[in-house]
Amino acid sequence: PLGLIALKSQELSSKLNGLTGGKVPDRRLILRTSENKKISAKKPSEYVKMMPKKEDLKDILDRALCPSNTFNDNFNAFIEKRVELLVTFTKSLIQN
Repeated sequence: PLGLIALKSQELSSKLNGLTGGKVPDRRLILRTSENKKISAKKPSEYVKMMPKKEDLKDILDRALCPSNTFNDNFNAFIEKRVELLVTFTKSLIQN
């Protein structure tokens, strides 16, 4: 959520921009504004309780290429794993 990211330090923002080449997707393309406001400034471990059932959530995360650590409140670990998944997926598209 954008609110939680906004609370992080400039160092974290710089690291995120470095990992993504400065091209961070706009979360509003994924979440409606009303949904984003509900989770804004909440930790992932808090807003996961508002999400679909565990089986449905796993399917959603898999299709969105989100790692299993998505809701562990460790933003750096999440970003590193998500970048890895996205790069692997992108390479598979290029090779096919």
